[in-house]
This record gives sequence, C-alpha cells and structure tokens, in this order.
Amino acid sequence: MKVLWLLPGKQLADGLRVITCDADTNAMCSVVHKVKTLVVYFDPDDTFGGVDWDDVVVNPVSELPKVISPMKVQVNASGSEEDSEDPDYFMDSDNDVEEGDDDLFDNIIDDEGDQLAKMMKAKKARGNRLKGQRVVVTVDDTDDLSSEDDQVGMVFDSVEMVRAAINEYSMKNRVDIKMPRNDQKRIRAHCAEGGPWNLYVSYDSRKEWVLKRCTSNWLAEKYLESFRANDKMTLASFAKTVQKDWNLTPSRSKLASARKLAMQKIYGDESEQYNQLWDYGQEIRRSNPGSSFFLNMELNHFSTLYMSLDACKRGYLSGCRPLICLDGCHIKTKFGGQILTTVGIDGNDCIFPIAIAVVEGLIPAVEETFPESEHRFCVRHLYANFKDAGFKGEILKNQLWTCARASTVQKWEHHMEKMKGLSLHAYKWLDRMAPNTWVRAYFSEFPKIDLLLNNSCEVFNSYILEARELPILSMLEKIKQQLMTRFYNKQMEMVDKFVGPICPKIRKKVSKNAELANLCYAMSSGQGIFQVIERDFQYIVNIGTKVCECRKWNLTGIPCQHAISCLRHERIPVESVVHECYSLEAFNRAYGSNIIPCRDGTLWEKVNGPTVLPPKYEKKVGRPPRCRRKEPQEVQGKNGPSISKHGVVIKCSYCKGENHNVRGCFLKKAGINPEDYVTDDPLQAEGNQNQPNLDVADTSMEEQIPISQMVSQDAPQPSQVFTETAATTYEHLTQAGDHSYSNLLSNLSSTMLLQMMEEGSQAIPSSHGGPSQIHSLSAPTGQWQDHCL
Repeated sequence: MKVLWLLPGKQLADGLRVITCDADTNAMCSVVHKVKTLVVYFDPDDTFGGVDWDDVVVNPVSELPKVISPMKVQVNASGSEEDSEDPDYFMDSDNDVEEGDDDLFDNIIDDEGDQLAKMMKAKKARGNRLKGQRVVVTVDDTDDLSSEDDQVGMVFDSVEMVRAAINEYSMKNRVDIKMPRNDQKRIRAHCAEGGPWNLYVSYDSRKEWVLKRCTSNWLAEKYLESFRANDKMTLASFAKTVQKDWNLTPSRSKLASARKLAMQKIYGDESEQYNQLWDYGQEIRRSNPGSSFFLNMELNHFSTLYMSLDACKRGYLSGCRPLICLDGCHIKTKFGGQILTTVGIDGNDCIFPIAIAVVEGLIPAVEETFPESEHRFCVRHLYANFKDAGFKGEILKNQLWTCARASTVQKWEHHMEKMKGLSLHAYKWLDRMAPNTWVRAYFSEFPKIDLLLNNSCEVFNSYILEARELPILSMLEKIKQQLMTRFYNKQMEMVDKFVGPICPKIRKKVSKNAELANLCYAMSSGQGIFQVIERDFQYIVNIGTKVCECRKWNLTGIPCQHAISCLRHERIPVESVVHECYSLEAFNRAYGSNIIPCRDGTLWEKVNGPTVLPPKYEKKVGRPPRCRRKEPQEVQGKNGPSISKHGVVIKCSYCKGENHNVRGCFLKKAGINPEDYVTDDPLQAEGNQNQPNLDVADTSMEEQIPISQMVSQDAPQPSQVFTETAATTYEHLTQAGDHSYSNLLSNLSSTMLLQMMEEGSQAIPSSHGGPSQIHSLSAPTGQWQDHCL
C-alpha cells in the first residue's frame, strides 16, 4: 500500500508526494499546525501510478496564455521603485497562507511550488514579464482566446476582434472578465475573481515592417532543402507550405522568384553551365574511357552536342539487333532546343539507349549519314500526315493499318485495292509512299524485327522527361545517372527473375503463338517441309531453313503458329529454334558493362577551351508551353479517348447538303422536296458535287420564271401577298448578304410557284394604299412566312 500526501496549495496532477521515509513524515508533520486541512491518500492498488495526468484534469481552471504586460512604476523620495497598483489580496480559499509559511515552501516544495508560492504571496496578478522572439499570428474571425495555440504576440486585425475573443472566452469558461482599460489602441483585462493572468493588448505599428522581412531570398534559403527533396513543388503547394509554417501569404511572383533562386542554388546557373561543357566532356572520357562527347559552336554560341557512353556502344554492338530508332523531343528550359535520342532494342524487346544529340534536322541527317541503310517510318506519324491531308474517319484509319500489317505482298495488294474502293484520293496518297518504309511485306528479314511504331523512342523521351526540364549540364548528368541505374537494375533483373534459355517477354510471345497453333494442322512432305492448313488458308513451312510463307517467322525470328504446329509434329522444343538475339547470353552481353559515375564538379580537370555562350535567347509572347499538344484521340475521357468534332463536316439528313443539319434545313422548313429543288449557284453546286441525288428534278419542259420578272409586273395578282413586315425582313436579309431565299424562289418552276400562290395566298392591302412588290410567299403550312420573319 502506498501513502501519498498533497502539498498545500497544489493540485493532484503536480502536488502528490509519496511518503517513503521518515524525512517525508517529518516534513508532513511540520506543516500540520500551519494549515487547516492536510490531505492524505492511501492507495493499496497503485491507482495513481497508472493514471495519465496529461488526459485527466482535476478541478479544471481555464487560463489565458501569459502575455507581455507593462508595469507602471513610481519612484519615491528614497529612490526605490514601487508599483502603482493597490495591494488587493486576490486569494479566496480556506487554505490561506499565513505569515511565516515562506520557510515551509522554500524547504519542501520544488521549483514549481516555489513559483506558485510567490504568486500566492503576491497581492495581485501583474502579468508575465517574459521576453523572447516575437511571433506574428494572424487571427481570423473564428479564433478565440480559448484555443490551445494562443501565445504571446498574437496579432488581431482590429480591436473589435479582440473584444469578441475576450467575450468568447468569458462565455466558454464561465468567468467574469474586467477591462480596466478599453479604448481604440489599448485593452487591459483580467479575471474579476483574481485569476493568475493579466491580458494587455495594444496597437502594433510594426506589422508592415515584419512582413517586409519575408523576401524571395529568405524564402529560397529557408526552403532550399524542401526543393532539393521535391523539385516538382508547384507554386500552389509552396504557398500553402509558407502559410502553414509562417501564417504569411506572399505574392505569386515572390514565390516564383524564390523557387527560381532555390533551383539555381541546387543545379547552378543555366547560362554558366554552357561554359562548363568542355570540362564535363573531359570528365566523361576520363571516368568512362571509350565514350564520345562532341560540342560544336557558332560564333561562340552553343550549337550542337553529341554524347554516347562506352557501355551503351559496346552493349548495342554485342547484344542488340541491328536497328536504330530515332526521334526528337523538346528541351523545356529557357533557351529551348531539341534533343534527339537513338534507341535500340535489347533481347527482351525493351529499349536500349545508345546516344543523345542535338542536330539541325532528323530526316536529312539520317539520309546523309546512312545512305545505304533501310529506312522505316512510324505508321502512327504516317497516319497523322494522312489525316492532315483530309482523309479522316475510322474506316480509312483501320484500312491504313491493315495495309501496313500485311506480311506478304499479295495481302498488301489486296488491302490496297480495298483502300482504292473506299477513297481513290487516299489510295493515290499512299501509293506515293515507298512501301518498304511502312509495309511489313517489304521489310528486310535481316534485323529480325517487324516494328511499325517508334514507341521505343517515345518511351525513352518519357523516361528522361524530368531531365529535359533542367539546365544543359544538369540534364546530361541526370540522363547519365538514369542510364547508370538502369544498367545495374537490368543486371540484377537477369539474375533474380530470368529463367530458361530465352527472355521473359519472348517466352510470352511464344506461348501466345502456341495457343494459335491449336487451329493449325501440319502435314509433312519430308526433309523438314510441311503443308499447314489454317482455316481457309494453307502455308508452306520449312523448319530446316526457318521459313514460313506468312513471313512472320522470317521477320522476327520467333516461330509463328504455323511453325509451332510443325515443331510439335517433329517433337522439337519451340525455344530451341528461337533466334539467338533473344537468348539470355545476348541480354547479358548487352548489359554486361557498367557506367562509372563522375566526380564532383570541383574536381574536374580544366580544359581551358573557348568560352561557350548559351544559344541566342528570343523571348516569345505568352507563357512558354511545357506540355505537348495532344491529338484528339490521345485525350482520355471517362469512357476512353475523347475525339473532338473539330473539322467534321455536318451533313443534313433531309437534303444531303453540308454545313447544316435537319433542324436548320430551309428546304425542310419550307416543306419542299429536295428532289424538286434545282440550284444554279456554282458554289452550292460545287459543295454538293458528291451528292448525286440532290438535283434530280427534270424541269427542262417547264418554263423558268425568275422572281425578278414576277415582281416587276404592274398589275397585282390575286395571289400576291403584301406585308410590310415581310418587306422589311427581305430588305434586311438582302443587305446582310443572305440570298438563299432569293435563290430558292428564283429557281422554282412557274408551275410550282403558281400552285403554291393559288392554294395558300390571301390578298392583303398595302399599308401605303397602293400595289406593292412581292416580298414573301405564304406556303400552305405557313412555315415559309414564319421562317422569313
């Protein structure tokens, strides 16, 4: 059992003391005659030891945070300072401290008790004289003084907000607060019952001086490590972080300047990095012997750059197929530029970066450098040009891809005939392209690859996206670091994940072809030659020379479904006839070399080459674009790609005309059959030249009477309609240049016109009392006049 006693004037949370020895007992006995009540607790179950006093409050007393309060001091004749306040005793308790209790508190109570004793001995609370760093906090309308975060130096927007916060505190804590001083610039408040706090608030004229300390240089220095950890931090996130930490809201321009300064400290100045390229090239050659680094200038300004690491060159020549993919992407920096990437394909059908360069053009450079090599175009970019030429629609798009995927010449000719039937102009446009640049049927069998897309370069461009946003030297170092990490990861991947004689992706392709082989039936003719029937087609396969008439095995080196059916017939493992370029040995040769990192920039050897200035900067109007403008089919919606209707020609389902629908068709509103409508307008006839059913009325036997001759007649006819409103509308339409209704009336046959006038017309006298010209016709349904009005 534990025996505890409560120090006089203390609470349970901080005043309990355990009686463990005679000294504790003597101390307790020494104060028995000085206090009226002595509280002793007997705890047999150690109840107090298991209580978390941070969560339990006994006899709660709400207190305001300590604030800085001024003291009014008077100097008497003897030179001593005295407080000007009246010595009113504020303690109201049965356990009043009497004279002579000071020795008790000095000997027994700890530092906290000492402070409490001094406060109890005081005759009135005089506030806190703490001095420290000023913390500026902006308080909104929802804050009050009862918050746990209130602290010395809070700043309110107005004196009304201070008074509202005091009232809020008084209501929540059920205490009466007196305000001896309460004016527009100063407020002093304290608890009416003598609480242990005193509040003093005054007008702060230094607020603007404090805000001026928040400069862009200070923000950049303060958040330098934050930008180093996350260089993609947006201005919105940066602003929220500053507001959270300092309760300040700097302007967007100041935040942008701070971020720019921080990035310069991390990556260096963008202009000065061009002059360091000579030293960086020398460091590349030193750390990775055999690497290439070339730099060209024009009038001391940066022009072109080429970099290829030795490990990339050796890996491509020893372990990759003889195919080079080229593509360009933009550098997203102040000076801009275009970076070209050369990428190969490794044994697992993954990208293998070879080199990066900045050149003047792509196609001319390729034709000049590789005049004897076979050139292929990306079919996706080919289709983009095909669509820009005016050949749009899913039907033409699918037929273009069908022609490109044809693996034999006969199939390609058959699909091109279908294209010719769909659109003669599209057929002629494709016929101008050399088929060996975009059709599989004309691809060479030597590289063992049948790619129609340049996705390899697209993947690598996305892989170095973050590096393209950095200055030139930081960009090159970032790409080098990515390649170094990639080579190491590929080496670990081969050891941990690769199983069998071929790479994993090739094994999946073989498994897919094996499933398709279930519908192929092979018949042997001897010497490794087979006839394979698949549905309505038959193919000749020679497993000795690894040739199939479908040419898929010839182009890729991976057995097709026809070849797999023959290999099953001969009980030959499929993986044993896969081309050697897909083996683990080839993959190991490709990534067998390592890329060595460079030393710190301060240790680079100085080449002392000519000064390299950045490219000439031409500031463009508007904000520089950071993202590529995507094609309509690339924009993903909720249900897949969202295709824009921009450029789509609307056709009317009633008259088969263009540039309007059935709701806006004037023939539909006039109640005229499109077959009876004949136009002499050459523009309208040209626009409807592809609609043979539009002008089908035979009016050669009818007399055509222009409307101009009809309105020139002097004698009014019974069928004439005279409406001033219609006349005004006609004049307005004529001045606006809309002659569609005049063309319509002028091309109506006399028989139709007279019949319409006789059936639905009524004679209406003119507003000026005389005959008037014909300005509108009243159709039987009344729609014509409504449309004109």
